[in-house]
Amino acid sequence: MEFVSYGETFIFDEEKHNNITSFNWFVDVLKNEKWEPLTFEIFNQLSNKEKIAVDIGGWIGVTSIFLSKKFKSVITIEPDLVAFKTLLENIKDNKCDNVISYNKAFFNSSVKNIYFGVNDFDFDSYLGSSTSHIKVNKNNVEDYQIETISILDIIQEVNPFEIGLIKIDIEGGDEDILDEVITVGSKYGWKLWISFHYGWWKDKNIKRFEYLIPLIKKVRVDNTEIPPYNLFSVIEQNVSESFLIEL
Repeated sequence: MEFVSYGETFIFDEEKHNNITSFNWFVDVLKNEKWEPLTFEIFNQLSNKEKIAVDIGGWIGVTSIFLSKKFKSVITIEPDLVAFKTLLENIKDNKCDNVISYNKAFFNSSVKNIYFGVNDFDFDSYLGSSTSHIKVNKNNVEDYQIETISILDIIQEVNPFEIGLIKIDIEGGDEDILDEVITVGSKYGWKLWISFHYGWWKDKNIKRFEYLIPLIKKVRVDNTEIPPYNLFSVIEQNVSESFLIEL
């Protein structure tokens, strides 16, 4: 099938999505431009053909396909084995030659391997769904160990000053990478589009991140700018899921 959504063309071979249970529902929502409209709006606003986008939590490749048309190149990270296989097919079918994909889990540089699998908080979760996530221990038959990749690994591969956007949506794993991404990113003036899943954090002491506030220049939530010192209290209140953080 081929259709236009958010001003860009998407091509999906339905036979290659048999393992993605929610695929038909998802396509219908995407066609009607009701799937994360603010995300695509932010992508358009930050579009820059001279910069690199990093898509962390690429799922089946929808955001990577869109970003590939807005940026010079895209680095995509997706640890879910089922989703990653479909992602590669979609990247190929959409002729996104400027996308490099890694089947690894995004984590901080202190951990080189970690468990990954079905979501512990979602009883309908399965491999291939958009809610699978990293784990400290294996607790499901479908869980497996996977190599990690950190922001320090990524900037070994590309010029960090050329990174124009980092999108992060990793289902609660955001708590494990926040300090390193902000600390490193503040050196290069990065823009982060982060989906926070605070309810799925293992350690809900959000005050432990307040030392990062001086490194943050601007914060936008639902297209409204808020003071950086309010960021963590807003996250804690679950007012919104996604934030644009400028460093």
